[in-house]
Amino acid sequence: MHFLRFISHYPLTLLLLAGIFTICLIPIPETPLSDVQFIDKWTHIALYFVLVTVFFAEYLRSASPLRLPTLLVCTVAMPLFIGALIEVMQATLTTCRSGEFLDFVADSVGVALGNAVAFAVMSPLCSRIRAHKKGGRSSL
Repeated sequence: MHFLRFISHYPLTLLLLAGIFTICLIPIPETPLSDVQFIDKWTHIALYFVLVTVFFAEYLRSASPLRLPTLLVCTVAMPLFIGALIEVMQATLTTCRSGEFLDFVADSVGVALGNAVAFAVMSPLCSRIRAHKKGGRSSL
């Protein structure tokens, strides 16, 4: 029952996770962006930044009663675990990709930036919007 509730509250997060696993485990063809220095690292940062901010936005929208420790597990520990898992999977299950520690570092940077934006910008903004909807005194 909890799993079905999680799916209904976090559909974009789960879709993004499926996309990240797919992108990270299939061969990537050469593109003009392949010549950009550290494009792989920038991609990892962007993917995990978006993952964390999308999860946090869906959390704020759902108004489900997650406590701070649970929220930190979902926005810090789980994305980092997924990043590490993907790097191990790339190194052991694919012949077209290689797991790299620096990719995991880039994932960590994306997670940190996503949490910084989520906690500094999205959370206070959502609190103000909720207070305004309830008729509270808050400036938008």
